[in-house]
Amino acid sequence: MKIGPFLSSHWRVVGRRLRAGRPGSLLVAIGVSLIVSCGSGGSDTLHPGARSEMLRDLATLVIVPSYEHLVGEAEEMTAAAAQLDAAPDAAALVAVQTAWRRSRAAWKQTEAFSFGPAETLRSTAAIDWSPIRSDRIENEIAGTNQLTADYVGDLGANSKGFLALEYLLFEPDGNDAATLAALVGEARRRRFVHALAANLRDEAAQLRDAWAPGAGNFAAELASAGHGSTVYPTVKSAVDKLVNQMVFLSEDIADAQLLAVLGTRTGGVPRPDALDAHRSQNGLADLLDNLIGLQNVYFDIYAGRQGGSLNAIVERVSPPAAGVLSLALARAMETATRIPQPLEQAVGSDTALVERAQVRAKELMARLEIDLVSALGTTLRFNPSDGD
Repeated sequence: MKIGPFLSSHWRVVGRRLRAGRPGSLLVAIGVSLIVSCGSGGSDTLHPGARSEMLRDLATLVIVPSYEHLVGEAEEMTAAAAQLDAAPDAAALVAVQTAWRRSRAAWKQTEAFSFGPAETLRSTAAIDWSPIRSDRIENEIAGTNQLTADYVGDLGANSKGFLALEYLLFEPDGNDAATLAALVGEARRRRFVHALAANLRDEAAQLRDAWAPGAGNFAAELASAGHGSTVYPTVKSAVDKLVNQMVFLSEDIADAQLLAVLGTRTGGVPRPDALDAHRSQNGLADLLDNLIGLQNVYFDIYAGRQGGSLNAIVERVSPPAAGVLSLALARAMETATRIPQPLEQAVGSDTALVERAQVRAKELMARLEIDLVSALGTTLRFNPSDGD
């Protein structure tokens, strides 16, 4: 029984439970997890073929197609932005707004596997930095520099990406007439929208190409983990990276999104502005797409195609754990879908539903941290975005 790696992987869980005042439940959870993780769960010797198959299928059936879809949506958004730039009217504005939401949905689903090229290329900073600096955006509009995709690429992260586009395309109160008037009245404002969209498309294409066979082919690095990969010397190292990203995203859903909007840490007063995309009232869509991304990864399924999955591996190791994880994912999604649109308003008018969704999201985080980690013998890492 090798418990050293397991215990080290749970220190972050221990800290959270103790800070939350639940040491008793924590001890029970650790005890159960130790029993489940006895043996060589963390090594490359337990179902190595299944894990390698899972990594290969995840790369080829989920990750690469997801990025291809993102690029396709971003291209549509760029085309709509070009039309708005050339002939601004109400229909053109709605077309860009719709394309923005579709592109963002594709992006939020990819956050479940935001590692590898997403880290080395710093894609999140370039595509979805929060918060943006509206004063810097306005300075660019008031300036004289030529607004192109390449020029935008050299701007700071807080002046570009999805949320910079959101600032220019949406008013917080949904006043499209005011948004359109500003765009019609300032050609450079329209041009900046076009340049921002084109730069986002280029960043997405760079990320897709980094994964794609025939280009950067990081998909092969993931698929060959433990068998010649220069990035992942063992299968476990790749599985660790994947599981950690899932845990980090589940934590973001439970805490940075739902707990923050409820204002639990700031006196209990709802904070709609705590959501990244609150200006467009896209908070619930962001949340649901993050959950879809987690489901895609765990079940290794996308666009009707399914491969070897984490769920199948956990089922072999611990059927009860597989059942608990599947249920936690389903419950988190089901309670979130009960929240009426938009979340930014529901947090005040339907607070109980948002609180329920937060509880289920927290349960999902715990199940990933305990049951998935235990079944796979994963080593949990520190979340770089964890503000605890």
